[in-house]
Amino acid sequence: MKNSPFYPLVAVLSFFLLSSCNDETPSQKAEISQISHTTVSVNEVSRITASSAEFSAVITGTGNGSIKSKGFCLATDPKPSNTQNSITVQGSSRFYAAKISNLTPGSTYYVRAFVENENGIHFSESYSFMTADPEEMASSSLKYKGSLASN
Repeated sequence: MKNSPFYPLVAVLSFFLLSSCNDETPSQKAEISQISHTTVSVNEVSRITASSAEFSAVITGTGNGSIKSKGFCLATDPKPSNTQNSITVQGSSRFYAAKISNLTPGSTYYVRAFVENENGIHFSESYSFMTADPEEMASSSLKYKGSLASN
């Protein structure tokens, strides 16, 4: 068998043909960014009364996407979803707050912050709190108000 001068040429051409089968150029690969989950956390539950509470939250990561909506969801279940009692908050700030009213006195509630981007709706961990019970408030105020008088 004779060594053909075409073998090295065929080998080099095959290498270039096989390595050029990728559809994306290096610059296209760099431009592709994947949208991921946003991250949000409840900062505080405050001003809890018998029938209302105020919440604040912060968006700690947008997941390379834009925020479509944000707010809070509330339920007596440990993992409330936005299909239950929810409130949407307007604005572009990463920090947001809301007040929810018409709560049942003396009840335990769970609140989660939510944020929606192109990848879906993402929730914070649940935060529990208990609304004030007016009867307990009245009886405890009677115990501590006033003074004892001796005759």
